[in-house]
Amino acid sequence: MVVMNRKTTRDRSVQDIRIGVLLVACFALLFSTLATADVRARLDRDRVYIGDPVTLVIESTGASSGEPDLSPLNKDFRVLGTGTSTQFSFSNGRSSNRTSWTVQLGPLQTGRLRIPPIQVGSEQTEALELEVTDVPDQPTAQQSEQLFLEAEVDTAGKAYVQQQIPYTLRLYHDARLVNGELRPPQLRDALIRQLGDDRRYSVTRNNRRYQVIERRYTVSPEKSGELRIPPASFVGQLDTQPPGGTSRQNNLMQQFLRNSPFGGGRPVRVFSKAITIDVKPRPADGGSNWLPAENIEMHDSWASNPPTLRAGEPVTRTITLRATGLSGTQIPALQLEQPQNTRVYPEQPVNDSSTDGDKVYAISRQTFTYIPARAGELTIPAVELPWWNTLNDERSTARLPEWALKVEPGAPGTTAQASVAPPRDRPGAAPAQGQAQAQSGIEPQSQDESGWGQTKALLWPWGMLILLLVPAALLAHKWYRGLGRGTGGVGNQARQTAATPVPRIETLMPQLQRACEIGDAGQAAMTLLELGRLQWPDDPPRSLGQLAIRLGQGQQQIMLLDRTLYAAGSSSWNGAELWTSVKDAWHDKAAPPTRPDEGLEPLYPHRS
Repeated sequence: MVVMNRKTTRDRSVQDIRIGVLLVACFALLFSTLATADVRARLDRDRVYIGDPVTLVIESTGASSGEPDLSPLNKDFRVLGTGTSTQFSFSNGRSSNRTSWTVQLGPLQTGRLRIPPIQVGSEQTEALELEVTDVPDQPTAQQSEQLFLEAEVDTAGKAYVQQQIPYTLRLYHDARLVNGELRPPQLRDALIRQLGDDRRYSVTRNNRRYQVIERRYTVSPEKSGELRIPPASFVGQLDTQPPGGTSRQNNLMQQFLRNSPFGGGRPVRVFSKAITIDVKPRPADGGSNWLPAENIEMHDSWASNPPTLRAGEPVTRTITLRATGLSGTQIPALQLEQPQNTRVYPEQPVNDSSTDGDKVYAISRQTFTYIPARAGELTIPAVELPWWNTLNDERSTARLPEWALKVEPGAPGTTAQASVAPPRDRPGAAPAQGQAQAQSGIEPQSQDESGWGQTKALLWPWGMLILLLVPAALLAHKWYRGLGRGTGGVGNQARQTAATPVPRIETLMPQLQRACEIGDAGQAAMTLLELGRLQWPDDPPRSLGQLAIRLGQGQQQIMLLDRTLYAAGSSSWNGAELWTSVKDAWHDKAAPPTRPDEGLEPLYPHRS
């Protein structure tokens, strides 16, 4: 027995030693793998002209992982593009991997620039240096006669921060150009954007015929002060043979070599001159929204022209803003003053940018829904948007005049509802008079202090009683519904449906049919929106586009109606087709089929 214990102990010791050796070997292998991890960086060139790109290559071998942190480069360079490649190899039982990142950089200034260490996972590259020099004069007069590059800006007076400044490049060549790439300047504190496609034409300079490639941009300074636009560059190949000549055209092999990467062209590189612009800061009287533009205009359109307003019924107004010399992202949302006794619900603006090849244009459309609370006279205040005229160098204002409209009485019951609640509230609700007055903008009638004190003394016992009775009523209602499901819930639901008053859909449907028959697009639109408010009282559609998506039927005709309202002179809408496509949809939604009571209301009303 003792011998067996000794043997068992010896075996365990041997096993522990083996495990220890194995762990040491694993740690040694891991340490050797980590020790071989290496990250290096190199440049394809150590000297470039301003405007020329340079390639930074970062290589990682071994177990190092992670992506390079390129943020330290933003001080002196602009990252033009990146690429990644990975190689795996396995030899003599050992595996290795190499990951390379290729980074195209555009120097932002001249001088000896330092490329700081780049962090890759837990490793770091060594710092590098790059010498960036100004562009020299053209090497020879012959080359400048064959190919040269011009750059110009048109500030139209003063240049302001965030202004769109035209910048044009023109490449002149004498038809010996084989191929090449035109590179715009790399800017530090400004954005540059190309406008349209290249233009090609011919000109005569110094009794010499040139082909011209013209490319237009806009430069938008991001801060005031001196803005230096460095030289743009063109890198390509020129044909070594003079233009023209029958022998050259007949030499097919020479033509093939000339257009191939193996020869036939002389490398050439030309630069434009650098341009300096004095960028002015935003003027003190530039307005709350800084909009430096050449022109801004505003127009508005209503669902019907002239607009027809009825108490408690919504009507939509679209304000369109067109700006010359601004992009769509610079246009702010309009904040309108709310008229008395009227609710205004704005939608998010839809902004877009376009260009004709010479300038940038911004178009912004924003829709507002007005719901007057009562009949009578309604004054809609004027709309003003201050902006800065860059052509005249002065403050200007885009303005829409005020509207003086008459609000007709609405259908019975709509005036009170509109004065109480916004479109999200359920129709037919009957809030207290004080709440109705507060939400409609009318001050509640004052009471004397002594009378109000007596009223409070009488009301607080009743308030306490109500607070006790409400939970009891809810519990009784829950018990009654559970009893109904067990003893004939379907019949109970039928009785509840019969007791619920039918919405005014039956009243509005003849109005919609009449508007469609006589071609009254405005009345048809308002009726459709009112139907949508009755159908989705918790979240009514605010526009015809939203209604078309929810309704499911007649989408095309509803969208045609919407375009007709906002496009002057449009006649694409057909009232008869609209009525035919939506009349059945509303009937289906007004009378959903009977279904068992599941205890929870459906997320959306029943759809056929």
